[in-house]
Amino acid sequence: MIRAARYRLMGYTVAVIAVVLVATGALVYGLLTRQLDEAVDDRLRAIGLGPPPFGAGGAERLPPDTFVIRSLGPRGTVASEETPEGFPNDAALASARANGSDLRTVEVDGERYRVLTEAISVGRGGTPKSASRNGSNGTAEGSEEQTSRPGGSENGSSGNNGGGSSNGGGSNGGNGGTGGGFELTAYQQVGMSLEERERQQWVIRLALAGGGGLGIALTGLGAFFLTGQALEPVAASMARQRRFVSDASHELRTPLALLRLELERDTGLAAERRRPLLREVDRLGRMVDDLLVLARLDEHAMPLDKEPVPVADLLRTAADEARRLAPESRVTIEEGPSPWIDGDADRLHQVLLVLVDNAARVTPPGEAITLRAGLDGKLVTMSVTDGGPGVSEEHAAPIFERFYRVDKARARAQGGAGLGLSIARDMVRAHGGELRLANPGQPHATFEIRLPALDLATSEALEPEPETA
Repeated sequence: MIRAARYRLMGYTVAVIAVVLVATGALVYGLLTRQLDEAVDDRLRAIGLGPPPFGAGGAERLPPDTFVIRSLGPRGTVASEETPEGFPNDAALASARANGSDLRTVEVDGERYRVLTEAISVGRGGTPKSASRNGSNGTAEGSEEQTSRPGGSENGSSGNNGGGSSNGGGSNGGNGGTGGGFELTAYQQVGMSLEERERQQWVIRLALAGGGGLGIALTGLGAFFLTGQALEPVAASMARQRRFVSDASHELRTPLALLRLELERDTGLAAERRRPLLREVDRLGRMVDDLLVLARLDEHAMPLDKEPVPVADLLRTAADEARRLAPESRVTIEEGPSPWIDGDADRLHQVLLVLVDNAARVTPPGEAITLRAGLDGKLVTMSVTDGGPGVSEEHAAPIFERFYRVDKARARAQGGAGLGLSIARDMVRAHGGELRLANPGQPHATFEIRLPALDLATSEALEPEPETA
């Protein structure tokens, strides 16, 4: 019990710390990722607003994995040497024509890029002068974009075709120039590969996961140590309580035996007065014996004389007890295979006796008490089904607790102390099995015992040979 409580407390502590670490890690990761995104966008804007960093050897001044494409209206389109295939991106250009600018993430051939597309005003040398954010009266409609690498021609004739219209975007810029220069509205697309950013994100994830895992591991070790320290006084108190129950049970058995002997010898006491006193003495004696058994089970000091036991014999003996306890009820046995188990026959009989005694208490006259046995894989199953109303789901979980009684008034009238099922469960667990209520909330409660079965070869070797004539 203490060990289970220790592991539960440790599990709760680790779970809470894990939730806190995951939430904190997600927050930190989100903030760092946002900073990386903002840094990429700021670099794109800085490159877009600067002088042309390409042409005549200027491409070396571009940051790594970065490219620039500028549409210069009547002067054509120029691009940096490292422009990837698939650019300029048409969807980004269309959005920039409609809104003045566009910032998006684009994936080309499995690689992701951050792309800034803007409407700009350029001077005679192609230097950006100012960004246009208002749509510029359809400026892109007068531009014919041609792509040329550094040193390529800036096609003036193409520009004339695109800029000749008085309603085009180039006319505004052409009429606005002074001092022998001219300006016209154009577009540029600045892109940057996100490979470095994704590598940084991977490093952040790895660092957060490693730190979180280390934190959870250290929390688990600390919780294991601290819960052990916290529960040590509880364990000592429970050990003292078990010793007290064991010692008191031993001490009470002798005076109860003497009291019963005196009552039986007292001839001056009327029989109608002697019988209820003897019943009370017997009830106290059974409770003392039960407490002694529980104390031994708690201390793992219950001796078990294990040997191969045929399940059929256990069922037949339990059925005889059920007929004696409930003579007006029908007692039936449903046997499947003939399995054997390795256990203490007397203790297992005591377990079945608890179950058939409970079944006899709740089964009305004429109803059936059914005992079954079978195999479920490598487990032997034995069950007792009563003819009563069943056990509600409300009582299904605590029914195996000590001193718990579903119907307290009837249990007191029948002499029950609420220890039988608790003892039966602990005895089954001492054999490496489990006792459970198989059908909570349904009529005719079925209590099922599940124990490891002996292997088939051992069982067949133990089967008695048929007698020959």
